[in-house]
Amino acid sequence: MKWWLCLGVPLLLALPVASQLPPVPGVFGDAPYDEALNFVDLLAAGDFFRAAQCLPASRRTDATAENLKHEWSDLTRKYGQFQGRRYTAADLEGEHWRIHVLCTFEKGYLDAILTFSTLAEERKVLSFTFVPVTRDQPIGATRGG
Repeated sequence: MKWWLCLGVPLLLALPVASQLPPVPGVFGDAPYDEALNFVDLLAAGDFFRAAQCLPASRRTDATAENLKHEWSDLTRKYGQFQGRRYTAADLEGEHWRIHVLCTFEKGYLDAILTFSTLAEERKVLSFTFVPVTRDQPIGATRGG
């Protein structure tokens, strides 16, 4: 039997199983990086209505555009004007992605921690929080919720 046939058959059998496994942490292809960055961009641009649309319908009663505006205003009042953001890390906890976005403000850095489901086809922000970044508390050191 040819060597490639011996290798190919087990791979073909494993393919359906592998496609059902959740994505591996740190793999760029499956984590919702763009969605996380887009959500932060919408908040920074003051487009709170569109930012609220990034949340699942069940969460929109709690996190209305007005609530998002209030939360963002609290952040900018405390940390100054938003300066920019960049993707920093992703990790997988069970069936949820946690994406960390480093946000730069005039008075410091915040780790925006956004949670997404690995199971849902539609990539919605299930939860988010902003955590100050210090030498004692680096990015990704806190639990997102």
